[in-house]
Amino acid sequence: MKSKFGLGSFFPVIVLFFLLFGIGVFLTLEINDVVPSPDFRGYLLLTLIAFVITWLFWGEFRTKMVTIYIDGDSICVRKFGGLSKKRQYLFSEFDGFVTSGQFYGARGVLEYLYLVKGARKVIKISEAYHKNYAELKAEIRTKCKDLGTIRFSFIDELKEIFA
Repeated sequence: MKSKFGLGSFFPVIVLFFLLFGIGVFLTLEINDVVPSPDFRGYLLLTLIAFVITWLFWGEFRTKMVTIYIDGDSICVRKFGGLSKKRQYLFSEFDGFVTSGQFYGARGVLEYLYLVKGARKVIKISEAYHKNYAELKAEIRTKCKDLGTIRFSFIDELKEIFA
């Protein structure tokens, strides 16, 4: 079984592209003295944009936009939208899985599934990114122990970006 990306999963990648393009244009114009250097508020805005770019690339694109392959007793994951090298795990290596819900505005609460090894969340599968999430979860449930539900923590999400 292979994961399939939903249409909404490409939104962060598109936003990332436009932010990088905008920063590139701004820096080119500033280096060529076409626009003046920003004041303090401008630097705050650039810092915020840099944080958003980091969050989108390392948090969303790397950890959530993953391609999953389930074959027998193993699961393979490719991060960065399926562009990274394949990492293969046996289901027996995991302690089990936990789920967590996150509010997504008009879409309601969407679920994350984390395959856990020790205290570490090794693989993250998101209902927001994978249109066949229910099938992936059902398959994983037959191979791994359900360790229950955990509360979603934005702080933990930020920590995982740099883990």
